[in-house]
Amino acid sequence: MATSRRGIPAFLLMTIALLSCDPPPTTVCIGGPPQCNSEASPSTVAISPGSLTFTALGQTGQLTATVLDQLGQPIDTLAVTFSSSATGVASVTADGVVTAVGPGNATITGTTTGASGAIVVVVAQTPSSVVVSPSPVTVPGPGAAVVLTTTVTDAGGATITNPTLAWTSNDEATATVIDEGVVTGVAQGSTTLTVTATNGGASAQQNVDVTVSAPTPGSVVGVVRDAATSLVISGAGVSMVGPGGPYNTTTNGSGAYSFGSVTGGTYTVTVTSAGHVTATAVDLEVDVGIGDVVAADFALTPTGSTQR
Repeated sequence: MATSRRGIPAFLLMTIALLSCDPPPTTVCIGGPPQCNSEASPSTVAISPGSLTFTALGQTGQLTATVLDQLGQPIDTLAVTFSSSATGVASVTADGVVTAVGPGNATITGTTTGASGAIVVVVAQTPSSVVVSPSPVTVPGPGAAVVLTTTVTDAGGATITNPTLAWTSNDEATATVIDEGVVTGVAQGSTTLTVTATNGGASAQQNVDVTVSAPTPGSVVGVVRDAATSLVISGAGVSMVGPGGPYNTTTNGSGAYSFGSVTGGTYTVTVTSAGHVTATAVDLEVDVGIGDVVAADFALTPTGSTQR
């Protein structure tokens, strides 16, 4: 048996040397003996998957983090702490569960002693549902307009803020529509509108049935007075010429007149009364909208009066 100079068996010296090179339980050696005096240290934190993209708020994803040394070997004894650069976009739990909170980008970082790693999380809501109100819609006649409200939601039911909306009409001879959702009647009849909502590189559509009603007649009413005395004038002749009519009537005992079932448009109203200037007091253009009641009062100047 081989012995050392001091009489210690050689195999015992080898055993002692090997035991002295063993690292502590939490230490990783690079290359093995005799280089085991060079301990491994954390170099980076590898996070999987390398990125996350969510298309709806409330969606979740699971992250896995691995601490690697200088040679890319895992160090299993070190814990990783997760954090988010924008918790209003994406939150992350201690276990690496990421949740979409709001649209935008966030960086999720995994950190351990002396090393870290990160991935980018993108939250881009895509339209899943488009709801239009009112639907169906009735426009109360040609020239009338109705404002439509559109609500767009993602697959989780969360509202998408400021999506791009594009409106079209199947028959612009019946109704037109602009991208702000204002539908205008052109002629009596029915058609279909289509709205396309786009966000996050995806889109969804919704159809809306539209009926344009027959024009609702308007009316014109008024009182005729003497400009000098302010007294009402009964029996004055009132005529109205325009898109409809002509319309003719006389004022009653209270000096009042009225025209009903007036087609919408612009009219000229003339009032005549004996004893008043030129028998015609005023030419007045009256715009009658759909279903409107337009008031047009008159004060007639007596013949021979200098009052204007």
